[in-house]
Amino acid sequence: VSQQRIPANIQRDESRRTATQFKPSTTSMKEIGQAVYVNGPAYEEDAAPQVSQVRTEQLMMGTVEQQTVEIPTIQYEEVIQEVPEIQIRHMIQEVPQTVQRYVEQIVEQEVHVPMIIPQKRIHQQHVEIVVEVPVPMTQE
Repeated sequence: VSQQRIPANIQRDESRRTATQFKPSTTSMKEIGQAVYVNGPAYEEDAAPQVSQVRTEQLMMGTVEQQTVEIPTIQYEEVIQEVPEIQIRHMIQEVPQTVQRYVEQIVEQEVHVPMIIPQKRIHQQHVEIVVEVPVPMTQE
């Protein structure tokens, strides 16, 4: 791809304080190289022809002239995607296993045994005794 730049055309009018600028046009050219052959199976297809149009313009001072050239080209695009085989991988992995075991343990423990202490008990009983005493009285 090659490009060619053309300078801009600028006009200034000092009496009206205006400026006119025409943007430059850019021309480009694209060339298609020769075919590159790659090893692999070949396929042949019948398809409708494809038409590409390339429009070119050339600017020169003087009268305006436009020349259009149409170049028909046929272009094929082939995309091949290779999928690799499925690979199987064998793996051995050790997994720790937890096992509960009951272990008998001997534990010394201090035990308090109640003791019986014989004591004398005194029983008290309250008795109420009513005694009638004669009181001398005077008569009037």
